[in-house]
Amino acid sequence: CNIQKPLNNFYLLGQKFPNQYAPSCIPCFIKRVCIDIRKRKYNISEEEWNLKFELQGKVCEICKKDKTSTTWATDHNHSNRNLRGILCNNCNSALGFVKENKETIKNAIKYLIKHNQ
Repeated sequence: CNIQKPLNNFYLLGQKFPNQYAPSCIPCFIKRVCIDIRKRKYNISEEEWNLKFELQGKVCEICKKDKTSTTWATDHNHSNRNLRGILCNNCNSALGFVKENKETIKNAIKYLIKHNQ
């Protein structure tokens, strides 16, 4: 971002480089890591990810929360690694907890309806 910030906005490099700080601030570092992971794991560029997010209205495809209320997960098919969509971390975790099993998700909905939730 090239904005001058206090040192507490930068990661220390660690034992190999004592008292030395990373060249980019923490938010820029995290953004760069996310871009690199998306490229490596899903073969999607930052521009492609942003376009996908824009096309889904910049909200989680499941709960419809917007960017100001959450952080994002790149949801993908675990069999072929194809990108499905961009979800908030809570919804992405929920799919993971039920192992993406549609029957379990249907049963959860029935359960909530039964108990008037």
